[in-house]
Amino acid sequence: MRRWQMRILFLILLMALQPVENPLAAYQPNGKELLFAGVPEPESLPRSADGLRLEMVREYGGLDEGLVFGNIVDLAVSETGILAVVDGFDCQIWIVDTETGEGRTIGGCGDGPGEFRQAMTATFRGDTLLVWDMARASIVKLTLDGEEIERARLSSFEMGTALFSDLHVGRDGSILAGLILLPHMLTSQNQQLAIFEEFGGSVVRKELASPPLARRTPRQIARSISVCVASPDEDREVVLALNAWGPQAVFLRRRDLEPIRSVRIPLDWVRTEEHSLRPGYWGPMTPRPRAACGDRFAVAGYRDQGLGPDGETIAVSSAAMVVFDFREESMTVLGGDDPPEPGSVLFMTPAAATGNRFFFFTNGFFDYPVVREYRMVRSGMEP
Repeated sequence: MRRWQMRILFLILLMALQPVENPLAAYQPNGKELLFAGVPEPESLPRSADGLRLEMVREYGGLDEGLVFGNIVDLAVSETGILAVVDGFDCQIWIVDTETGEGRTIGGCGDGPGEFRQAMTATFRGDTLLVWDMARASIVKLTLDGEEIERARLSSFEMGTALFSDLHVGRDGSILAGLILLPHMLTSQNQQLAIFEEFGGSVVRKELASPPLARRTPRQIARSISVCVASPDEDREVVLALNAWGPQAVFLRRRDLEPIRSVRIPLDWVRTEEHSLRPGYWGPMTPRPRAACGDRFAVAGYRDQGLGPDGETIAVSSAAMVVFDFREESMTVLGGDDPPEPGSVLFMTPAAATGNRFFFFTNGFFDYPVVREYRMVRSGMEP
């Protein structure tokens, strides 16, 4: 054997003997490897004193109603009960009157006024609709008739991101956004929230440091979070941010994004899924948990799902809705370890709320994409 061949063999053997960091070996359910850094240690909230449940009010969607949703990517609801359903297939938004159930579409694919290339998320400011058009990197302000009032292009460098996962307009008129940070950017180690003026102005950011496990995962991953804002009191707005890597939720003050507390989600099966392209490393939950905030309550949805026995359809092995009561500072878990019953709200994704009304959607678990409205019912509390 030649000398250069012996050197190569020696290097290969040396590399083989080096210890390989394997996150799975150190993984423990609810361990620090999966938790945000820079926020309080997760704590358990007491169970709500009285029973809480979600009571179905109405279903929107289906041929009989004339509301034929293509692919629902987000929902928004105004204080007056106008529901906006962001349809990802046709670059359009359904405007639904929840009192009558009647709806119409606005928008469409294009570069003209009131048109979108890729509408991804929406929120209301009064009766004005704000839509994030991802492909055109802009926030569009629209009337309920679809007339474009204003469009603001946002610099990805200024915001530190190119994508938003959620939008919320606060009482002061500022916009809260959950930022999706792309790999290999300067901020790729962090999750972020940002508050900015509606059309230009200063930006306030809060970083939620990714768990150590996320930082070591070699596969390129868009690290996203889900946020919503509750208004339990007249002078208080609370941000609920969900950790897509582990069983943790964080409460922050809306005005300055300072953390209030970190909460442990009491579900042992809520953990990350192993990467199919890089065995031995873990990634974000799939599907990522999502949340909807009303005034007093917030609902966070979790599912453990995968391919069924036929290898094609999706099967849900466990599902739960975690209900947070911001006045009592307590929580309730609806569902749990068993598969949901057919038609259960546990198959759906929480996406919007106003007051005590919560709106969920699903694209694949029923016969067609639907939105359902539920109300939070509590013993001894008026509906």
